[in-house]
Amino acid sequence: SASSRLHSDDSCISIIMASGSGDSPSPAGYQSDQEASLQTLLDSDFEAKLERVKAAYDSSEANESAGERKKKRKRASSNADKDPQGSDLQSPLKRAMLCLLENHICPISQSLMVQPMIAEDGHLYEKAAIERWLKDNANSPKTNMPMGKTLIQSVVGRQSIMELIKCGVVEDRDAAVWYLETAKLQIDARLPGGADVALANLESAASLNSKDAVTFLVGLHLRHLVSEYQKVARSAGLDTTMFRFGHAGVGAMAVWRRLPENVARVRIIEDQSELERLCLRPAPGTDHPVKWNSRMPDICGKEYVVTENAEHRAAYAIQHAGRRFLVPFDGCILISEGPTAE
Repeated sequence: SASSRLHSDDSCISIIMASGSGDSPSPAGYQSDQEASLQTLLDSDFEAKLERVKAAYDSSEANESAGERKKKRKRASSNADKDPQGSDLQSPLKRAMLCLLENHICPISQSLMVQPMIAEDGHLYEKAAIERWLKDNANSPKTNMPMGKTLIQSVVGRQSIMELIKCGVVEDRDAAVWYLETAKLQIDARLPGGADVALANLESAASLNSKDAVTFLVGLHLRHLVSEYQKVARSAGLDTTMFRFGHAGVGAMAVWRRLPENVARVRIIEDQSELERLCLRPAPGTDHPVKWNSRMPDICGKEYVVTENAEHRAAYAIQHAGRRFLVPFDGCILISEGPTAE
């Protein structure tokens, strides 16, 4: 038998492949079919996509701070209605559109909003930014007046931003970031649209020289290659498991099994509400739940070493901030079962 391991912390990819026994002979004609399938993978345009990553990195602008972005927009707004000699141009429509654009810049993050929310003060904010603000503040970040924590999604606000981008009012760099962040949320199912729309948004961001978008596209292509590889490997009788790929992982474990204690690593799923649901119901094959406590949101999305197999709960024990937590198997994404090979 043979084994191989590919691990990369930087790209969040972790694959472990263990072959079958190799005792049974391959059926006639199988080897040529396998070689043809593998050749299909090798003939893909993966290298071309890697070149796009390098080109996008080379041509991308340096990161700008929120303050720099705000100053840049103000300069663009003040110069929009002047010709090179400084005389005013009569463009009331453009002035109105620039004013509308400014109303869709989050007052907290100073970025174009991807998930605009209406707060109780009547103003629009980026969802993540206003949620962070309201954790520690009881006043409006815009008016400094007392404000509650109720937030309402602004569908019209998001549609307006889309139209402003299509009309060319938004600068390319800001539009690229908007397309990229939208795609990320769609991939994580936090915005509607699904994989096809997310892919289209990534392509739009890549066309605007977003190095991150091109990298995401390469990652999606790599995921496709791995999927095709797994089909070839399974047809050869190999036991293959892809434990993790990308920010959100491939998915939670499908069944509980004993893992090497103090060696195996798992990543807890990021969805807090889903983890709570899994903890409050008995895992498949058990009679009692592992239970939920108020500190468990802190472990969501993080990686841990499995310190104990809790078979009676179909769960794994981990240590976080000096405390022991039990997590049901289907709330864990398996990263590795042993030391990473060099």
